Amino acid sequence: MVVRRSEHYLNNELSISTTGVYTRAHLYRHPKTGREVKLIGMLHTAEPDYYTQVKNELLACDVVLYEYIEDNSGNDQVADDGQEIRNSHKEDFLMAIIQSYFAALDTRPIDFLMGEGAAFSSMRQRENWFCADFFHEDSERAHELQRRVSDTMLRRIRRISEDRAFKAAFFLGDAIVNIKKEIFTKRDFARTIKIIFDRDLLGNIIDRDAIKQRDTFCFDRFDEVIKTHAPKLVGIKYGVAHMHNQKRLLKKRGYEHISSKKLFCVRF
Repeated sequence: MVVRRSEHYLNNELSISTTGVYTRAHLYRHPKTGREVKLIGMLHTAEPDYYTQVKNELLACDVVLYEYIEDNSGNDQVADDGQEIRNSHKEDFLMAIIQSYFAALDTRPIDFLMGEGAAFSSMRQRENWFCADFFHEDSERAHELQRRVSDTMLRRIRRISEDRAFKAAFFLGDAIVNIKKEIFTKRDFARTIKIIFDRDLLGNIIDRDAIKQRDTFCFDRFDEVIKTHAPKLVGIKYGVAHMHNQKRLLKKRGYEHISSKKLFCVRF
């Protein structure tokens, strides 16, 4: 994949440029209280230096709210490249390919990547770090939402043209093979990001209502922490797909955008 110009996804929260893949860290301030919020959109798999950048951004925060991401680095799950399910329905086949790609990314050693769960496993034990994700606290609700997300994705995959489905499955299947062969490159990683988040490919299968449910829980926890700890600087570390709605929730609470900066997940 050759990038000749910057490509932006998820309302410009995730970008691929000639120099790499990056998300953004946003600074917000409340005009009356002076309280500041660092809102950081995360990729859950990236170069170790990316997580070092994020840690440095959060070190000065009085409290940090985070999305719970498991550490799967010790798992030995074997990813399927789709060879065994090629005669199944389009939606089942493509869903299996998507799940297998993320399983491979989580569990296979890739020399230039690490998982967010492993990167922050010790930091989230700190007293001023608070889980703001019901996926960790309410397993029944999490299971129900995961079932709904899967149903929504399958329904939306059915509406994808055969050409789009074939292109996405081909590239993701190829990525899984390259991961297994230990020849997966940074360009391959960037290409799969494009496949997953480009609205002309798989970007429209994301369940945004499910995202909003988790964001509402996160900001209910935010309100609680503000009351109980009165922090001057709050850090929020959450998946990049949540940023558009979480920025809206901050603005709804009176916070104003001050600045943004790029955080490179992978450098070419």
